Amino acid sequence: MYLSNSTEYKHPINIALKQNEQEIYGTIAIVIPAVAREGITKLVLSQIKSFQDERYRIVMIVLANVAKDVFEEAGVQLSADELLVLKQQDAYLSVRSLFNSSLLLTPITKFLRYHNAKLVIAHAPYAHFVMRLVKLRLQFDSFNIKLVQYFHITQYVQFPLNSAKRRAVNQLNRVLGKYFDDSHVSVTEAVKSDIESNLFKHKRHLVIVNALPREAIVQNGYSIEEVQRVEAWLRTRSGSFKILIPGRLSYMKGQLFFLQVLSIFIKNNLFEPQDLAVLIVGDGPDKEVIKELINKKGIKGYCYFSPAVQNAALMKVMTLVDLVAVPSHYEGFGLVVLEALQNKRLVLSSDAGGLKEIIEHGRNGFMFRAGVVNDCLEKLQFIYDNRDTGLVDLDEVAQQVEYKFSFEQHMAQLIQVINSCEVG
Repeated sequence: MYLSNSTEYKHPINIALKQNEQEIYGTIAIVIPAVAREGITKLVLSQIKSFQDERYRIVMIVLANVAKDVFEEAGVQLSADELLVLKQQDAYLSVRSLFNSSLLLTPITKFLRYHNAKLVIAHAPYAHFVMRLVKLRLQFDSFNIKLVQYFHITQYVQFPLNSAKRRAVNQLNRVLGKYFDDSHVSVTEAVKSDIESNLFKHKRHLVIVNALPREAIVQNGYSIEEVQRVEAWLRTRSGSFKILIPGRLSYMKGQLFFLQVLSIFIKNNLFEPQDLAVLIVGDGPDKEVIKELINKKGIKGYCYFSPAVQNAALMKVMTLVDLVAVPSHYEGFGLVVLEALQNKRLVLSSDAGGLKEIIEHGRNGFMFRAGVVNDCLEKLQFIYDNRDTGLVDLDEVAQQVEYKFSFEQHMAQLIQVINSCEVG
């Protein structure tokens, strides 16, 4: 099993485990494609902070790049010695990163051996592939590791096996995974089903739902100023119906789709800009495309763009709106939905992937069929028409979310996975 190098602390879960001379006290290595302002990073850094608070020793391997301010906001502290940043150009499993993977094996294996890190948790497809190769390499070095593969997205729904190249890479991953994956963890049943249907069924595949991240205060000066700018803009729309669309600006997150729905919604209700305020918070590859669509649809006067802000600042912005929209075409989990419910905000989301494992239509929020304009428009109109009737008991929903998606429960399950791994 994997425990802290410190013998002073005993996690409650560990107390019940059999103690013997063959126990291995080592270091946990976390592997992630990049540290950025997005959902996977948010969860992983919260996990690392919790591990560190419980006296586990953590080292980290980042395949691409690190946004240092995101580290600071999460309260995670790693020395230069404990952090390996490989600065690859792509943070996903592209053709280029596939061929460059062999170049990463030596620095990673040296790093693991130096820290005696015999348990590795790898997040997202790029890290999964690289760590399977690393474990293959280590077979020749007599250094055994246990590899936990953590799945966050419905990757085969998003990237179907519709080409010979993709099928070949997937077959390679399947063969390597069957030999070298020791455990699988998925964030939802939807993600687990996607992996088991297209990769393989692992006998140890546990669903650990994402949890509400630990509370943080707004520390970043820019984030504080941006919240103030949002507040000032909303004061000019004091009587408006306020909608927040948070998240990475990309096709998969559905902002383009939802803005088209909004343009119809505005016309149907003969809204003026004073009647509707739309906050779009985030950055991403489709930012300019989204702006072009807003101009084309003539709805610029209704919209305010804010770049990605510190998570605590986003939570503050949530408290200023009437509705949080999550219109994703693809979604492994949807942590932002939990955050909206925690902040007692009404949610309208698509039914993509794991979102339907959070939202119960009409009970804790509202849901439409992903990508279906008329269904989304109908649900949005219903919410607006009944905005003053208390559609959902938001206080009760917030309490349920705090209980069902507690971070303590999440970490207890993850620690069980870790302690089930024994290095022979």
